[in-house]
Amino acid sequence: MTAINQISKGLRVLVVSSKPPEYSGNLGGGVVKALRNAGCHVEYLSLIPSEKENDFPIYSILKQEPQKTGDRLSEAMAGPGLKYVKKVLKPFVHLSRNIIYRFSHKRKVAAFSAKAGFIYPDESAPPIDTDSLLNQLPASAGYDLIITIFWQRMLNSTSLRALYDRFKVPVYLYAVDMAPVSGGCFYFNSCVRYKSGCGKCPCLLSDDPHDRSHQNYLIKKANYSHAQIYYVGNSWMIERAVGSRLFDAERVLNISLLIDETVFYPERSESVRQSLHLPEGKDIILLVRSSNATRKGGDIIVHAAEYIQTHQPAEYLSRICWVTIGYGSLHVMLAKTGAYVVNHGVVNQDKLVSLYREASLFLNPSTDDAGPSMVNQSIMCGTPVVSFNLGTAVDVIENGISGFKTDDISPEGFYRTLEKAIRSLIEGTNPSIRETTRATALRHNTSAVFASRLLGHYSTVCSTR
Repeated sequence: MTAINQISKGLRVLVVSSKPPEYSGNLGGGVVKALRNAGCHVEYLSLIPSEKENDFPIYSILKQEPQKTGDRLSEAMAGPGLKYVKKVLKPFVHLSRNIIYRFSHKRKVAAFSAKAGFIYPDESAPPIDTDSLLNQLPASAGYDLIITIFWQRMLNSTSLRALYDRFKVPVYLYAVDMAPVSGGCFYFNSCVRYKSGCGKCPCLLSDDPHDRSHQNYLIKKANYSHAQIYYVGNSWMIERAVGSRLFDAERVLNISLLIDETVFYPERSESVRQSLHLPEGKDIILLVRSSNATRKGGDIIVHAAEYIQTHQPAEYLSRICWVTIGYGSLHVMLAKTGAYVVNHGVVNQDKLVSLYREASLFLNPSTDDAGPSMVNQSIMCGTPVVSFNLGTAVDVIENGISGFKTDDISPEGFYRTLEKAIRSLIEGTNPSIRETTRATALRHNTSAVFASRLLGHYSTVCSTR
């Protein structure tokens, strides 16, 4: 039995997440699997039920995912007429909003803040009240530690305080974004107010240093100080968590994102390649996610494609195929540059894994991101990543070893880094890069690494309690 198994054997763990285990590449399920493999008994509390059969206890607060009014309307009107109706109504909707916002500053701020990502408006009032949260757990339940993953529409720091007050055990925030260290937003963009207690929040169009974001910050600070709460994330996230002064160096734990190495692994197949509509002769496959979020860098990808199309010789361009996945119209904009594009739209996990495996490079142009998880998923499949030096790339992307990255966070910085990566592939500069990429992921992202670091930290905490 390993040292970690000796420490963790019989430990009772509660995972709390607004998303079911299978969400985001089975992230919650991966956490459960890692801890169970280490000898823990794990239970799961989620906002909505899992759609899969699971062999561990799952408690859910809602019976199904609540549907937004707009989604219900779209469903009811689904068909060729929907686009026409939207087009006709768009100017009237725009005009009515402008009229409303002119006479109601409160409505204007509410709409702007939601669009800007201020999705935690009141830290004293969790999206799910604490009684409803705790009542889903058996009255006799007892745990040795608690882990939270996704918060949105379910949790905030007041929820964590309630969990701590009931069970009196360490709570680990396995963060997926920056919400735990802000006054209400989940990404900072260019704002650095989180370093000084928030206030004057750009998401709230505010010049008031004591606005709602500052009040939320103070509530968070009180909740974290009251309970034994630890922030878990990569180096980039931890630097900001400590910078927020909500956590000190004793309350942070550096763990990269857990990726199931038995699902995400290298394997290429000619038949799979054909099923993905990747043409013969296109041996440089550039995989990129399409997203409407500005911080995800879709415009940077278009700039990169324009640059590649005008600065590479024809014999290089004839070998390049851009592959897009996800929502949005990135494939349309890429095609306008003259690039050869294959669009797969929204894909399931099996197809996503296949695309990682067949890709030559995964392109991550995010300019403000704690992850994204796709970087870690890609390198676990042996596919190097082109990225800015932020988020998870700080820890797992090393130039010429697991990808190519730059500190120059600009379109120019990205396309010059991509150009270097493409030339490396064509000229064979880094012939073993797929092997070293996978090896990097195995050092940082496996189930065993996650369990070892988390439970090792827990054992240290317990010895000092």
